[in-house]
Amino acid sequence: MESSTKQLVQEVLTGHEEAFERLVQPYFGPLYGFIFLLVRDRDMAEDVVQESFIKAWKHLNSFDTNQSFKTWLYTIAKHTAFDVLKKKKALPFSAFRDEEG
Repeated sequence: MESSTKQLVQEVLTGHEEAFERLVQPYFGPLYGFIFLLVRDRDMAEDVVQESFIKAWKHLNSFDTNQSFKTWLYTIAKHTAFDVLKKKKALPFSAFRDEEG
């Protein structure tokens, strides 16, 4: 992993929360593009990216600094997108008993 990324991770873990913005800022645009390709909805993509950053911040202490931060972040985002898509699944029409539901 790049030393500046490793340093930013360490800063965040030692309480410098503003370092988290510097850590994730370069990934916002590309991550949004990646998630948009999965969900095909602008608002949903923004929500997934935001939720992914929140999850990354909450679980940063479990990140292995010998691994790629980008891969770790994108994996979180991909799983978050899949979770959102699963929840969005439409109720099948056959689930209704009659016209009144």
